Amino acid sequence: MMDGDFYYQDGVVKTHLTGKALLTIPQLNKGTAFSHEEREVFDLTGKLPDRVESIEEQCVRAYQQYQRFEKDFEKFIFLASLQSYNQTLYFYLIKRHLREMIPLVYTPLISHGVINFSTEFRATRGLYVSYANRNKIKQILRHRTNKDVSLIVVSDGESILGIGDQGIGGLVISVAKLAIYSIFGAVDPSKTLPVVLDVGTNNEALLEDDMYLGARHKRLSGSQYDELIQLFVSAVKEIIPDAFLHWEDFGRNNAERILTRYQGEICSFNDDSQGTAVVTLSAIFSGLKHQGKSLSDSRFVVFGAGTAGVGIARYLVKAMVVAGLTESEAYDHIYLIDREGLITHKTQQVTEEQLPFIKQSASLTLQDTLTESKASILIGTSAACGSFTQDVVEIMCGYTQHPMILILSNPHDKMEARPEDVIRWSDGRALVVSGSPSDDVVYHGRRFIISQCNNFLIFPGIGLAAVVAKLSQLTDDMLLLASDVVSHFCPKVQESGLLPSIDQHKEITTAIATAIVEYAIEHGYAKSQLNKATVIQSVEQSYWEPRYYPYQLDG
Repeated sequence: MMDGDFYYQDGVVKTHLTGKALLTIPQLNKGTAFSHEEREVFDLTGKLPDRVESIEEQCVRAYQQYQRFEKDFEKFIFLASLQSYNQTLYFYLIKRHLREMIPLVYTPLISHGVINFSTEFRATRGLYVSYANRNKIKQILRHRTNKDVSLIVVSDGESILGIGDQGIGGLVISVAKLAIYSIFGAVDPSKTLPVVLDVGTNNEALLEDDMYLGARHKRLSGSQYDELIQLFVSAVKEIIPDAFLHWEDFGRNNAERILTRYQGEICSFNDDSQGTAVVTLSAIFSGLKHQGKSLSDSRFVVFGAGTAGVGIARYLVKAMVVAGLTESEAYDHIYLIDREGLITHKTQQVTEEQLPFIKQSASLTLQDTLTESKASILIGTSAACGSFTQDVVEIMCGYTQHPMILILSNPHDKMEARPEDVIRWSDGRALVVSGSPSDDVVYHGRRFIISQCNNFLIFPGIGLAAVVAKLSQLTDDMLLLASDVVSHFCPKVQESGLLPSIDQHKEITTAIATAIVEYAIEHGYAKSQLNKATVIQSVEQSYWEPRYYPYQLDG
């Protein structure tokens, strides 16, 4: 028997738990769906209403309960509570109402859950690793509820897009990311593990808040911070050696160097730099078809030079090199703008990741940079609301027929511009995507669908590939392959948006996973013993759907 409270065998859940204990484990609780036979075997008779319901009947009731709440944050809390007592029903409900509920369990509303983590804390989930417990990390990992873990999302909560340093609230992001992995079919939630590294916070409001649950000290840095990261990675390698490790919302000074340091030791992925870059590349590939241009012919301005912005710029360079440019030529095509303006040789405090993008010129404003570069693609990752003004759009329209404007910051109050304004200022010529969900725009009788440039189109497929193949490493070639796969699902008509619909998530997830697994087998990155001829079958069999399994008493 596998160590833990339950395990799967031949389509059956086997567990030693009975009675009330069985009903308190969200991974196991079926509520009124336990059959009469199961109720007898597991001492549940009389602990539930006599009627046995299907998961569909439970879903109808849960949706009616959900609809009674008027405010989005109340709906968020209801869904979080449901996840805390019946995990399978939670995922079943969301998949039945995907378009309506994804914005509540992920962006943009997830930021409210992060901010209010301590005040709304009700039930624990995941693991908390603090510096004080740095020598107990192996013990903490061994005490996890889900024993058969394939995928870990870990955050230190320093750089949550749009809201910054939220300390221990970063756990909410880890939980939400794993929920998306499961909603989009990448992995059974009972094989996932959310983790927060509680290294303190530099958010004074949190440090002064009596309700704050995290470590009450300034954020660790230097050798202490690096020590904790090293101890955590070493513990994961020993205790859960085949896990796919997803790094989430680490600060600009740590994100890239952590990934670079450990991606050769354990299969690692940083969604903020890599995931954002890959889905943005897909949108750009789609937009280039409408512009009638090639990647190597284009120039780019990236407004916001943090983890996401630099990540996009780096993968643009990789893609342009594949397209035939030299690395030096590719860097010349990209203009990176930070708080002080265009990053140049005179810019103060340039990070190591920003160095290759330095321009030998005076520091320029966004408007001046566009005028000088004639960039046809503008990418916003700054969280500086309203930065893309009418004159910015009009400057681009002055030298390119269809400027591509990617408004990636979220939530809505951090967006560089409103899509409807960009469409109007450009007289319907701009190709627009946004990081947050946006309504369609009607302009002069034409309806424009504003695609959401969201990483959820990408990372579930990557995660599914990692789980199926037990990847030893996630390479840049695999990520570029994922971007290319998504681009083939993109609409062909401008008004239909630049990215595929969320309704295509199953096809996209399985297509990405299949392509990466095939590549991994061919190039020696797959630890699983797989036959390339049956990869599609292996991926489809691993695709997860929420359903109840029959139960048998173990022991």
